[in-house]
Amino acid sequence: MSKKILSMGGVPIHFNYQILHIDTEIIVCNTSEHPRWEESTNVHGNDNFNFGALPGGIVLTNLSYWDLGYWGYYWTSSEADVDSAIYRLFDYDQGEIFIPAANADKNQGLSIRLVRNATVEEQALDDGTIINNDYTGNDNQSYDTVKIGNQIWLIDNLKETKYNDNTDIPSNLTSQQWENDTDGAMTVYDYTLINGLNTEQEVIDAYGRHYNWYAIDNEKGLTNAGNGWQVPSNNDWVNLTDYLISNYEQITSSNIGNYLKSCRQVNSPIESRTI
Repeated sequence: MSKKILSMGGVPIHFNYQILHIDTEIIVCNTSEHPRWEESTNVHGNDNFNFGALPGGIVLTNLSYWDLGYWGYYWTSSEADVDSAIYRLFDYDQGEIFIPAANADKNQGLSIRLVRNATVEEQALDDGTIINNDYTGNDNQSYDTVKIGNQIWLIDNLKETKYNDNTDIPSNLTSQQWENDTDGAMTVYDYTLINGLNTEQEVIDAYGRHYNWYAIDNEKGLTNAGNGWQVPSNNDWVNLTDYLISNYEQITSSNIGNYLKSCRQVNSPIESRTI
């Protein structure tokens, strides 16, 4: 099978279920404003497929906050053992998407994307096609999504505040409560630790919320499951990366992260991109 060759501009158009139309939007890539990756002399995000992976950092079991700007930690729904689960890691200074050998403690707070299978009609769309207002969360927040292969992914980190039964996802836990929780909880990265963000809402707008794994596993349902939306399993992530590596000549296991990371980065060599 011959592989596709990507242009620097990627392959995006905007799509909705009634009208196919092109909207021009300029994304500033070379920026110090949030959300953005920290500077790297080695690698930078191209975001050719409008996936826009972000470095939201991690919230540890003691409710301490680490790595915002440097690493993007994303849950899978796949349990590793009774205390841990599998996740994906994007690195500001590396091109891979890592599957760390040490799985994440279920009481850590990571970012979440959602995924569903593409319909037959959607599978005919170009990879990188953005579908406007495609997912509505349990708290009525609306999200754009993107088609890659036979999958549809959220293009923003989840900001959900409610379970599918309309009850609130617990938040504002003490460090002891966070460490011992087994029912599901969420938190927001501490804005006082971030230069350039001044309120909790600004952090949510830029990087989304952080959830422990028990929120994913809660029987109330973290996602609005209509149309098959779910937290991606380990296999869903494998399918995404295998598809891109198999179908695009430039993409390898050592640089695939660059094609999925947001281009917004301190001193990025890419000044801007148009979608």
